[in-house]
Amino acid sequence: MALYQITWIDKPGGSQNSRTRIERVGGPGWADTATAVINAINDHKHQFFISNGGSQISVGVAYRQGIPYLKTDNDGTPLDNLLYLTNISSI
Repeated sequence: MALYQITWIDKPGGSQNSRTRIERVGGPGWADTATAVINAINDHKHQFFISNGGSQISVGVAYRQGIPYLKTDNDGTPLDNLLYLTNISSI
């Protein structure tokens, strides 16, 4: 099982826009759709994480109204979730 760091997201409308979903994510040397990453996590093919101050925060799958989305594990720090990564839609 490979381990991938997520360093950016692609979320049209801005990171804090609750009406849009993360469409793509990526990191050093890779990029994929959020759906493909969700499937890889659910199928136990790959693991994903973000880095915060040298710590690795795992990324998993959560569900809202039956729809899967990517979510960082809760570590008590709200500023290390996916929505605080660089949003390439905003660049």
